[in-house]
Amino acid sequence: MNDISSTQLPPPANWQDFESLCRDLWAKIWDDENAQKHGRSGQNQNGVDVSGKDFFHSGEVCGVQCKGKDSYSNKIVSIKELDEEVDKAKKFEPGLSLFIMATSGPKDTTVEKRARELTKEHEAEGLFRVVVMGWRDILEKLADHEDILRKYYPWMFMSHKDPVGQLYNFWREEIGLASLVHYCCELPFHEVDVRISETFTGRLQSYLAKMDWVVKDYEGILSVAPLLVGISNFNMVCRDLLTICFVHENKHYKDDVYTYWVSCSHLEYSHRDNYISYRKGVLQKLYYELIVAANYVVALKNKFPNGSFEKYVPFRKEWDEIEYFPTYDESAAALGKLYLGYYEIDLFIRRQFYPEPAAIAPDGIKFPYGTNHPSDGFFW
Repeated sequence: MNDISSTQLPPPANWQDFESLCRDLWAKIWDDENAQKHGRSGQNQNGVDVSGKDFFHSGEVCGVQCKGKDSYSNKIVSIKELDEEVDKAKKFEPGLSLFIMATSGPKDTTVEKRARELTKEHEAEGLFRVVVMGWRDILEKLADHEDILRKYYPWMFMSHKDPVGQLYNFWREEIGLASLVHYCCELPFHEVDVRISETFTGRLQSYLAKMDWVVKDYEGILSVAPLLVGISNFNMVCRDLLTICFVHENKHYKDDVYTYWVSCSHLEYSHRDNYISYRKGVLQKLYYELIVAANYVVALKNKFPNGSFEKYVPFRKEWDEIEYFPTYDESAAALGKLYLGYYEIDLFIRRQFYPEPAAIAPDGIKFPYGTNHPSDGFFW
């Protein structure tokens, strides 16, 4: 097994699993099999998600506050968050000797400095020490506990008895193939607003980090090579889609669904509709391209004689349209003409709203040429 402390092994995709991982990890570190998650979601937890006694050292009472942060939007624990959670932890009973802020994101040096300042202040008051641990710190500790790794990262220990089937099944489960219709077709296309699921974007982030690890074990296996090409193509679409999801502010809508919110206050009123439609069109096109890329992976899998036939992902832009199953043309795919990249997607949509030769869009990028486009939609 690779040394995980020097890799980009991803944190769990949701905060509940991150909290459970922290409980299992610190139960080992403290040698306290009775370490437990404190309270239930929605209850006042006094700044502590996991508590236990550090029997490995002095038997002192310790607490961990788990802060799930995604890596794509570069969110980190703030000084304000640390101060608030430390204040809450002062009310925890029995009193703590150590308070750990564990985050699934990166650490910030200013927050670490604040933790040291709090520890010094607490020494004079007889209160607990304060430590901040980022995801890389947690990885270093996980490296010593293979049983926890097997529980939360079973894909790291896959054998190669059926490499094509194993790699494909991992890909299918991690992206949630059956759910692509909802996340890539229903949410982005069936309302005036383009809607984004935070659950789905989080899943794709986690998937990409895991897949970067997994493909290393399959490189050099000849039978898997075509599938790796298809997955690599799918991953390129994923990365561009996630990037664009975070380019503009995501305005909260309800539950885990967000509305793609395009800032256009810098434009004259008469230019705003076209600009908003253009930006929304690029994002919708990327969702569509993700379905196309997914169906190409499915097509590659279905060419192998072993295993059952996998259904393709259907697409329809409007409720009353007939579903179909978009994928790449076989002759084009044979020449390596798969996903053409974000620039081509952006240019294709942009020219539909600003079609004049050598036109300049509101963001200042000049088109290299004009074109006459069909009027029957963005994608066909």
